[in-house]
Amino acid sequence: MKLKKKILYVSTYALDSNDSASVRNRAMVKGLMELGFDVYTLTRKNNGKDSLGCVRQYFLNTPIIYERAHNISKENNRTFWKIKKVAWNLYSSFSIYDSQRALLKDMESIDIDNKSFDYIISSSDSKVSHLIIDKMLLNKQISARKWTQYWGDPFYNDINIRSWIPRVMIKKEEKRLLHLADYVFYTNPITLEEQKSLFEEEKQKMHFIPSPYIRERIGSKIQNEKKTIGYYGNYNSKDRDIRPLYNAAKELKTFNFEIIGDSDLKLEADDNIMIRNRLPYNQIEQVENNADLLICLGNKLGSSQLPGKFYNYAATDKPILFIYEQGCEKLAEYAEKLHRYYVCLNQKSDIIRAIISICNDDSVKYYPYTDFYCVNVAREFIEIIAE
Repeated sequence: MKLKKKILYVSTYALDSNDSASVRNRAMVKGLMELGFDVYTLTRKNNGKDSLGCVRQYFLNTPIIYERAHNISKENNRTFWKIKKVAWNLYSSFSIYDSQRALLKDMESIDIDNKSFDYIISSSDSKVSHLIIDKMLLNKQISARKWTQYWGDPFYNDINIRSWIPRVMIKKEEKRLLHLADYVFYTNPITLEEQKSLFEEEKQKMHFIPSPYIRERIGSKIQNEKKTIGYYGNYNSKDRDIRPLYNAAKELKTFNFEIIGDSDLKLEADDNIMIRNRLPYNQIEQVENNADLLICLGNKLGSSQLPGKFYNYAATDKPILFIYEQGCEKLAEYAEKLHRYYVCLNQKSDIIRAIISICNDDSVKYYPYTDFYCVNVAREFIEIIAE
């Protein structure tokens, strides 16, 4: 009887967390399991019950101060813990890595009984996941034939980095990590090309793999009197410019708009515009299912990163409009080549024209883009690292 190959999959988030990295991780783990691999996971403890059915789950030791600082809402926003969180974030800003580096404490106490694996996959964000494997391999807590780093975002070119550390030091640390890996994967081809240019000595080990979705999302929707246009994601002004979409919505009174996500902006609701804070993943899926058009808003100029929604929406049977910034034409070209997305520039007039054109054409049928299905993505992933 042939033994199944073993994979250790590592993330600093719980697999059932409400963030794009965890959505990607759940899908990749499921895809690998469907291909017949024995998948073991090392993550933070899940918030609920594991539904993936992994062979074995191992958990990182989470310091109490870290848990409390990241669960302020559960503490009824008490002033003391608000101050603690501000202090924690300030302290973290003086480190190359984010606050999840606290998970590195007491690593030696993590008892992994299956110490030998065929493949180890460390998945970021957070980049601390790669640091965890670096430390565990160095301490001989685990071993593997090959170590693959799966980067949701790059390090040096990450638009969300909040550290005050000089960027040259961040680049140096990124180079060190990349050198340790046997394979490195990025989630879009534009980021891949940028990383190859930035780290030429490591480019042979770099590859592109799209973020997978875990299941197709096809179903009946409520027939709205007005068609509903939905943007469901965060829109901090530093990262994304939602103003052109919002201003377009104010003029398109024959459509309903839903904007749901966290932001530093305070947008005002209108007769045809609903504004809400971020919802849990399972609830936002239900809302998305009732939309007529899904909006994916790209990041600001200077970023080659694609929002997780870009790939998640490919699981649906709905039209998807990718709105990109001027100077990010390569991302738009990539989207167009897939023949599953509409694209337009992030300007009010362009957005108005695109929405009217898409919503007035009921003759087009939309289907999930199966190349992004988790089993297909996992198969392509394995074909590369098993060389």
